[in-house]
Amino acid sequence: MKSDLNHSAMLHAEATVIDGRDPTHLLYGSTKNPKPEYLGILQSGGVTAVVVDAAWVDDDFGTAAKAVASWHRRVASMNKSARIIYSADDIRAARNLNQVGFILSFQSPSPVENELDLIDMWERLGIRVMELTYQTRNLVGDGCTERTDCGLSRFGEKLVRRLNECGIVVDLSHAGDLTAMEGAQISTQPVILSHTNARALCDSPRNATDELLTKVAQGGGVIGVSAYSAIVAPGGGETGTTLAQYLDQVDYIVELVGHEHVGVGLDVGELRSPAELALLHGLVAGVGVPPKNRYVEELKTRTQVGQITAGLLDRGYDDAVIKGILGENLLRVFDQVWRKLA
Repeated sequence: MKSDLNHSAMLHAEATVIDGRDPTHLLYGSTKNPKPEYLGILQSGGVTAVVVDAAWVDDDFGTAAKAVASWHRRVASMNKSARIIYSADDIRAARNLNQVGFILSFQSPSPVENELDLIDMWERLGIRVMELTYQTRNLVGDGCTERTDCGLSRFGEKLVRRLNECGIVVDLSHAGDLTAMEGAQISTQPVILSHTNARALCDSPRNATDELLTKVAQGGGVIGVSAYSAIVAPGGGETGTTLAQYLDQVDYIVELVGHEHVGVGLDVGELRSPAELALLHGLVAGVGVPPKNRYVEELKTRTQVGQITAGLLDRGYDDAVIKGILGENLLRVFDQVWRKLA
């Protein structure tokens, strides 16, 4: 039975919608393309906040600092329609003021270099989420496409603990199985898999085992379900995927760990040109060639995020649970992890 369209639209409008991974500007350092339509896309989709790439995955401290400064400058130019998010209350304020909130993150710890004290500096500059690895091996641990997975290094253990101390959310996406599991075990704060699906439904190294999904949930964390077709369903990058298959991932993870630990992490890059995609896949080791069908058919842009709300209603989820999945579950983690600023 199809959901009532008015109910679906009203529910979506009432929700705090947080997308745990938006890589639209991952390549900004190379392209310098601000994509002026981008803000309007987020507004049209009713998106409250997005976790964005503050820098390129291999940037060192100095290069990343320039990228973060650029984010602050660009958001300041958006005529008070957007804000940089420092606290969970900033997300609530963005919701009340009809603003879009940008949560700055790094998809690897490269900007930390080998100096843990730089983590404190990044927290002060607005970084609120950090992944441990991005596909390959670094000083912290092994990525999901490495030949071996030796888990966290001693430096990696110290980095996780410092992230906890500084109030930066640990993101286990793109990490190898053992590296991710040890990150979840060592962290004293909830961790997230911001854009990862269940390997039981799609056998990809980018996806998480039931064991890891359960461990993240046991620590109070959240799994953001991704719309990247190659990790939604087997062969999805070639055949394409549908909203129904995306919701199958949601259903599976909800059944496994509980709805309180499920969120949205689309990993959809808006307005990406063929040249930008070629550049991305040329620069990143281990991601392979660009898939023929990149995203879930009904979720190719965030103007369509309301489709998730309607689809969850169709599958019998109640309003409160849907609001949790759309954003309140991630907001709970942010509330707990991010330090209250003096």
